[in-house]
Amino acid sequence: MAWKILMYAPIFPPAIGGPSTQCFSLCQTLRDRGEAPVVLTIGERFGYSSPDGYPVYRYPWRYTGTPIDRAIRWLVFPWYFKRILERERPDIVHCHSVSVLSVIAGWLSRRRGIPSVIKFAGDWVWETLSTRRLRAHDFEDLRQRSAVARLMWRFERWGLSLFAYIWAPSEVRARNVERVLGHRRNVCIIYNALDLPPGGFHVTREGGPFLVVSANRFVPHKRIPMIIRAFAALESPSARLVLIGTGEASEIAKAREAALSLGVESQVTFTGRLEIDDVYDRFRRASVYVSASLEEGFPNVFVEAMHFGLPIVSTDVGGCHEIVREGETGYLCDPDDEAALGARLKDLMRDLDLRNRMARSAYEHSRQYELATVIEEFMTLYGRAINRE
Repeated sequence: MAWKILMYAPIFPPAIGGPSTQCFSLCQTLRDRGEAPVVLTIGERFGYSSPDGYPVYRYPWRYTGTPIDRAIRWLVFPWYFKRILERERPDIVHCHSVSVLSVIAGWLSRRRGIPSVIKFAGDWVWETLSTRRLRAHDFEDLRQRSAVARLMWRFERWGLSLFAYIWAPSEVRARNVERVLGHRRNVCIIYNALDLPPGGFHVTREGGPFLVVSANRFVPHKRIPMIIRAFAALESPSARLVLIGTGEASEIAKAREAALSLGVESQVTFTGRLEIDDVYDRFRRASVYVSASLEEGFPNVFVEAMHFGLPIVSTDVGGCHEIVREGETGYLCDPDDEAALGARLKDLMRDLDLRNRMARSAYEHSRQYELATVIEEFMTLYGRAINRE
């Protein structure tokens, strides 16, 4: 008998990003297995469609364009979510991020006796406050320095307790959950897995272009200007940097200003938002993927980049070390060591044998994250929640 699985995903195609790709891939694989996914996500207005053979409901995120939109969402979302529960009668609810609305979904599901699971992709308190420029070294530092953070963590702890199971996409995230709850009894670690098109790697010949690529939201903790500075340190007029993504206008402006001030504006391409096929086409043509993020759980984009044979050069944060094999599929640098980021890029630019060896290893390593293999772990998780194990 097929299970009906209601997915609450804040972003879903055509929106791009790791969470969107992950949820879409999971839904496609569940559908192909004969299960019955249902999606609730954000849209410009209320809507319903079924482009891939399963229902996709959308609710608006913006109403007035003012700060009161948040309060409106808190009122509208419960009403709409209850309507979908009544119409679809799911066997289980799966929330794909920790947020106020996910907690509301978990609470309403519990009141109706519907089991639920939630993905702990990142700590809601950390991500919310760091976006507002409240800087801290780590989770414990933030907890000690901010009374607001302590209050929000109490809410987060209560919210997580509503769910039968918590899906952590990395060991780092499982430890984060343990800090919040004080235990990890109902935490299940399942690495992010994707349903990707055919990949592979290409052998670079002498004289070929050196193309650095990065796909991010333009938000402070992604540190896009740092990527540009590391690229500029290559001092190679023939090298190119492609920055994929959209985000905060102020962060995009900072990145453009960095490229201009360093004299590399003609070598840096800002693509804006791209369809996923276009993103993968950029990956196919690139030489290396770079990230300067201050915080990551389990970055899907690393798997996607490696699937197309890209070595990873990244800051060593969060779960990055659970994906990147140091010296084999890429390099990890101290988050504060900007010079090391540039030096590793320069190593890969100058040493073709190294780059080609890492390209092969990256592709081969990425194959363990194929969703066709990992899907059984999700089915086990759903079964345990539904059967109250």
